[in-house]
Amino acid sequence: MSEYKVLKKPIPFGGKGRNLTSSECKALRGLGVSCSESYMVNRLQDLDYRGALYRPAENGYSSVGITVEMSDDSFVSSALDRHLLETSK
Repeated sequence: MSEYKVLKKPIPFGGKGRNLTSSECKALRGLGVSCSESYMVNRLQDLDYRGALYRPAENGYSSVGITVEMSDDSFVSSALDRHLLETSK
Protein backbone atom coordinates (compact mmCIF):
# COMPACT_ATOMS: atom_id res chain seq x y z
CA MET A 1 0.00 0.00 0.00
CA SER A 2 1.41 3.40 -1.01
CA GLU A 3 1.60 6.17 1.60
CA TYR A 4 1.60 9.95 1.09
CA LYS A 5 1.80 12.89 3.54
CA VAL A 6 -0.74 15.24 1.97
CA LEU A 7 -3.55 15.78 4.50
CA LYS A 8 -4.04 19.39 5.57
CA LYS A 9 -6.63 18.80 8.29
CA PRO A 10 -7.53 15.96 10.69
CA ILE A 11 -10.03 13.21 9.89
CA PRO A 12 -13.15 13.58 12.09
CA PHE A 13 -14.45 11.00 14.56
CA GLY A 14 -17.60 9.05 13.80
CA GLY A 15 -16.57 6.55 11.13
CA LYS A 16 -17.79 8.62 8.19
CA GLY A 17 -14.45 10.17 7.33
CA ARG A 18 -14.38 13.21 5.08
CA ASN A 19 -13.86 14.23 1.49
CA LEU A 20 -10.45 15.26 0.29
CA THR A 21 -9.90 18.99 -0.03
CA SER A 22 -8.91 20.55 -3.34
CA SER A 23 -5.38 21.22 -2.04
CA GLU A 24 -5.02 17.60 -0.89
CA CYS A 25 -6.13 16.38 -4.35
CA LYS A 26 -3.72 18.78 -6.01
CA ALA A 27 -0.88 17.43 -3.86
CA LEU A 28 -1.79 13.83 -4.74
CA ARG A 29 -2.04 14.65 -8.45
CA GLY A 30 1.41 16.23 -8.21
CA LEU A 31 2.64 12.86 -6.95
CA GLY A 32 1.02 11.04 -9.89
CA VAL A 33 -2.12 9.82 -8.08
CA SER A 34 -5.44 10.27 -9.87
CA CYS A 35 -8.14 11.62 -7.54
CA SER A 36 -11.00 14.07 -7.11
CA GLU A 37 -12.67 15.91 -4.24
CA SER A 38 -15.32 13.17 -4.19
CA TYR A 39 -12.71 10.76 -2.80
CA MET A 40 -13.08 10.00 0.92
CA VAL A 41 -10.49 9.44 3.61
CA ASN A 42 -11.38 7.32 6.66
CA ARG A 43 -9.37 6.98 9.85
CA LEU A 44 -6.94 4.11 10.30
CA GLN A 45 -6.41 2.72 13.80
CA ASP A 46 -8.62 5.52 15.22
CA LEU A 47 -5.95 8.12 14.36
CA ASP A 48 -7.12 11.54 13.17
CA TYR A 49 -3.92 12.13 11.19
CA ARG A 50 -3.77 8.87 9.19
CA GLY A 51 -6.35 7.33 6.89
CA ALA A 52 -7.17 5.13 3.93
CA LEU A 53 -8.31 6.65 0.64
CA TYR A 54 -11.59 5.52 -1.01
CA ARG A 55 -13.11 6.44 -4.38
CA PRO A 56 -16.82 6.53 -5.23
CA ALA A 57 -18.10 3.20 -6.53
CA GLU A 58 -21.44 1.86 -7.73
CA ASN A 59 -22.45 0.62 -4.27
CA GLY A 60 -20.69 3.13 -2.01
CA TYR A 61 -16.91 3.47 -1.91
CA SER A 62 -14.00 1.30 -2.99
CA SER A 63 -10.49 1.30 -1.51
CA VAL A 64 -7.82 2.93 -3.66
CA GLY A 65 -5.02 1.11 -1.83
CA ILE A 66 -3.41 4.33 -0.62
CA THR A 67 -2.73 5.55 2.90
CA VAL A 68 -2.60 9.29 3.51
CA GLU A 69 -1.24 11.18 6.53
CA MET A 70 -1.09 14.74 7.76
CA SER A 71 1.74 16.65 6.15
CA ASP A 72 4.50 17.72 8.53
CA ASP A 73 3.55 21.41 8.31
CA SER A 74 -0.10 20.54 9.11
CA PHE A 75 0.95 18.82 12.36
CA VAL A 76 2.45 22.07 13.60
CA SER A 77 -0.60 24.10 12.56
CA SER A 78 -3.05 21.59 14.09
CA ALA A 79 -1.17 21.46 17.41
CA LEU A 80 -1.06 25.26 17.56
CA ASP A 81 -4.81 25.50 16.83
CA ARG A 82 -5.58 23.04 19.66
CA HIS A 83 -3.33 24.93 22.06
CA LEU A 84 -4.97 28.28 21.21
CA LEU A 85 -8.44 26.77 21.60
CA GLU A 86 -7.61 25.28 25.02
CA THR A 87 -5.98 28.44 26.37
CA SER A 88 -8.85 30.67 25.23
CA LYS A 89 -11.40 28.93 27.49
